[in-house]
Amino acid sequence: MRELERQSEKYSRLGSMSAQGIKRLLGTPTIDQLQTVIREAVQNSWDAKVGRQQPQFFVHLRQLDDREMQTVREVIFVDYVPEDASDCLSCFLQQDNPWVLELSDVGTSGLGGPTDASIITRKDENSDFVDFVRNVGTPRDTAHGGGTYGYGKSSLYSLSRCGTIIIDSQTQYKGRDERRLIACRVASSFIVERGPNRGKYTGRHWWGKYDRSGEGLDPVTGQTAQSMARRIGALDRNEKDYGTSIMILDPVMDEQPEIVINAIQRALLWNFWPKMVSYPGEGSPMNFRTLLNGREMVLPEVDDCPPLDIFANALRNLKAGNGIHIDCGSPKKHLGLLRIEKEPKGTRIPGFEPRDDDMFPEAARHVALMRPAELVVKYLGGNLLPPNFEWGGVFICSDEDEVEHAFAMSEPPAHDDWCPKSMPKGYSKTFVVVALRRIKEQMEQMAGTAQINPTGQGAELAKLSGRMGALLAGAMGDGLSPSRPAGKRSTSSKASRALRITNLDGYGPAEWEDREVLAWFSFQVESPDSRDITLSGVPKVFIDGENAEEAPDGTRPEIRVWLNKHEELIGTGECAVINTSETSQIWVGITIPDDSAVSFTPEIHEP
Repeated sequence: MRELERQSEKYSRLGSMSAQGIKRLLGTPTIDQLQTVIREAVQNSWDAKVGRQQPQFFVHLRQLDDREMQTVREVIFVDYVPEDASDCLSCFLQQDNPWVLELSDVGTSGLGGPTDASIITRKDENSDFVDFVRNVGTPRDTAHGGGTYGYGKSSLYSLSRCGTIIIDSQTQYKGRDERRLIACRVASSFIVERGPNRGKYTGRHWWGKYDRSGEGLDPVTGQTAQSMARRIGALDRNEKDYGTSIMILDPVMDEQPEIVINAIQRALLWNFWPKMVSYPGEGSPMNFRTLLNGREMVLPEVDDCPPLDIFANALRNLKAGNGIHIDCGSPKKHLGLLRIEKEPKGTRIPGFEPRDDDMFPEAARHVALMRPAELVVKYLGGNLLPPNFEWGGVFICSDEDEVEHAFAMSEPPAHDDWCPKSMPKGYSKTFVVVALRRIKEQMEQMAGTAQINPTGQGAELAKLSGRMGALLAGAMGDGLSPSRPAGKRSTSSKASRALRITNLDGYGPAEWEDREVLAWFSFQVESPDSRDITLSGVPKVFIDGENAEEAPDGTRPEIRVWLNKHEELIGTGECAVINTSETSQIWVGITIPDDSAVSFTPEIHEP
């Protein structure tokens, strides 16, 4: 098999971007590095889908065996020259069975078009190869696509400890099937001071075959590329299995491989569940598979993985035409559709429970923001519902070009937010600002009001939030009430400064374990140390703008239950004893007299 040759990019007379600059193009995403890579790869695959085909996306975390590693050393990187003794790629090539992360798709167009970045392409021709392999920051050419500028490809290099990837693609060029393989590296800029290669280099390198002129380096093609791909264990594909495989060498892994593949699965589900939702007679828009050293790691179905089932229901209903119109008044413009669902909280399945990665929350309270490509840009958080309930929604902006373009332009390079503040004044900025404001208004209505009372008479219970502090026993000051029940010693002034109640909020009624309907209040206890404390409170009714001890019929609101942040029972009746090291968020369930709203003042007492 022919060995590959290396080309290292020199700075031109007009200047070039250094490899370090390319790595920094991504900016600072609000999601972690692995999520960024997964998001970018799937978005690129979706944008490259062919017609109505269902693209397939594979993630394979594996170790190279001895034969595969021999090909990597002796065929692909045989012309590699270490930059210094601690060179990362050199360290990778010295390992026996190093890890690689392979991201592959089938049913897409592959990396087609010319391999020479200087060639002019017609409007109906793609330039995917040079845009991905050669150029930096090329504007998107996919109408209403998931990506915007393709800057996120720099995340692929950042995830590799040696900044190196191998690209294998089956595509068409000028009406003919073509297999292409090339290796790319983004390292550090360097200078060669003597010899025939004297010069200043950007730090970008490619391994392939020089063209006839000897000036430009092209990918290896045809049977050579196919044989080489098979010998390094890349996804096996025939000449009609169009698509691309990207092998990230020596991926950054701070955990065991089993934990990493689970993190990948979590990222796929949390970010791309809209592409996994099945529709009657259609199936799902995309098919995903995850593998660990050749072993299939099954992804759960969206409808079996709370809280994604709530978002999936919202998306189905929205696409069926059951959504709220989000419109702009000036100028008049339809901005998109919103659908919100409220359901009993589902049990999280193992591997997909709440963690510190901001995915799969204990209680969903979010709207998934999307453009027409139906890829999640961001989850917009709102208020919690009472225990045992959660809600989720979907907003898809209009596919009208002017509106879709506005939302696309509001996204940072990582496509993980809508940031109207960074946009210039004009209609585009107005569209995004107004849409976000309208969505938040609907979110507040979902989590902030109730429609029933225990007798079913329809009296509305208003949300008691921080802006209505007067309803919460007047000025709360440091969060402690001056009153206390008999036999309890209130905290001293010194303790009062240390112990605080914050984030007091009230929510509409909901049943507790199929018993009576209760009003719910949530607050947090802040403490600088671990100690046992007693919690109590004064529930009152709120009638005609004033607090009262009892309702017109003489009934009083009563505390029934106290729950911790996990919604576990920690007390019943007037008081609950907790240790401040074990929990911070507290839920309180209170009975609701007829035709009344309820207010509540929490108190802290030390034994």
